[in-house]
Amino acid sequence: MTNNSETIIFLHIPKTAGTTLNQVLQQQYPLGEIYFLGANAQASIAEYKMMDNAPKAAFRVVSGHTAYGFHEFVPDTATYFTLLRDPVERVVSFYHYVKNSEQHYLNRTVVDEFSGIGAFVSSGITKMVDNGQTRLLSGAWLEPDFGHMEIEHYEQARANLDRDFTVVGLTEEFDSSLLLLQQAFGWQHINYVSRNVGEVERRQRLLAPEEKVVLEQFNRYDIALYAYAQRLFERQVTQLGPDYPYLLSELQRKNRRHQLLKAPIARAIRRVRQVSVRAVLRKAFSE
Repeated sequence: MTNNSETIIFLHIPKTAGTTLNQVLQQQYPLGEIYFLGANAQASIAEYKMMDNAPKAAFRVVSGHTAYGFHEFVPDTATYFTLLRDPVERVVSFYHYVKNSEQHYLNRTVVDEFSGIGAFVSSGITKMVDNGQTRLLSGAWLEPDFGHMEIEHYEQARANLDRDFTVVGLTEEFDSSLLLLQQAFGWQHINYVSRNVGEVERRQRLLAPEEKVVLEQFNRYDIALYAYAQRLFERQVTQLGPDYPYLLSELQRKNRRHQLLKAPIARAIRRVRQVSVRAVLRKAFSE
């Protein structure tokens, strides 16, 4: 378990179940102890860098879309955790998220200009689909041009995971990853309701062979890094000891109950929001 003076950095790779994990994170710490990087992550990072050490020290956790290297800005020692995801699944999820989210800055371009996911990925419009996990975990992020990631970036990402990440979780093993986080950081209530869940498995089955080739071509280092992360994950799980199967089944049992209790509340909140939005729109168009 880490010490309380250490800043915990959740390096949230987009489309890896980070929204759901942030929900769990907020159950562990008062909101005043979590520094969330906002939608404009670069602005949030700049704001944090400008802070004096005293207010920085009040944050036990930093969470958001940032690259490895954020620890250089914290006043004391720091450790990271993250979730990785099968690279093809992650890119498929990212593409459909952008395509279906009108508020995303790439939405109109994707809808109007690209015939499909293969054209989107190979266009170079965003580096997030060009070995995006390796970019963030190596700390290189925006430096290499699109299509110019090299083996040394992969090797640096591996070294960073080995040295500075207390937990390396997997989206596909979300519940087991929560158990690892609970053990590492002393978390208590780790139940959750899934957020931002897409139909990735169905969509991946619908990928044309040539589309899958394109996705694999632009994510070859991510594929290798994910395989390495799987080995790290398996090694960490063995450290949970012989009680691991029981702990996992208990978490899943409690979480099924938690989701049954929370689902009506979540639906009610969505209805209230929809009614509020409709009321605002009616008022706006009636004036």
